[in-house]
Amino acid sequence: MTKLTALLFTLLLTLSCEERSAPNFDSNEVSLLLLDEKGRNLFDPKSPSTLSLNDIRVYYIDNKGQRILQNHTAQDKQHLAIDTFKETASAILKVRINMDDANQEFAKTLINIHPYGEIDISATTQMLPLSSPLGAGGSIVYENLHVNAVRIASNNNYKPVQLQLKRD
Repeated sequence: MTKLTALLFTLLLTLSCEERSAPNFDSNEVSLLLLDEKGRNLFDPKSPSTLSLNDIRVYYIDNKGQRILQNHTAQDKQHLAIDTFKETASAILKVRINMDDANQEFAKTLINIHPYGEIDISATTQMLPLSSPLGAGGSIVYENLHVNAVRIASNNNYKPVQLQLKRD
């Protein structure tokens, strides 16, 4: 029995250490690096144009084209968070985006950022096969991502999408 346990442990360790291709995007999150007109990070506390979560509304678009508000308060951490991108130590916005593309070509999310206007995110989804390693089977991941109608290349899947915003 001990040999079987050691074999299973070795197999799990090997699978977890293998270099695997990651899903196109982190399950249901998209990271955004948002800059103002002068190229300053909008979530950098030292920037004069710093934003907070109170300035942002996330809407999912349903199959009837209706906007459904997802973050009712700044305390709603389920759909929106400010985080740090480790490679550059830049403050980024992480947004949980719409996963329901069943009744339309793309799952659609609108992010309204006061006073900068809206960011339009569209994505197609794919369910991983149940046989995927390490319990990822059945997870829904993004296959194609478009931000403001521009397709984001899959080789940039681990990097935040950089957007320069202009005030309305």
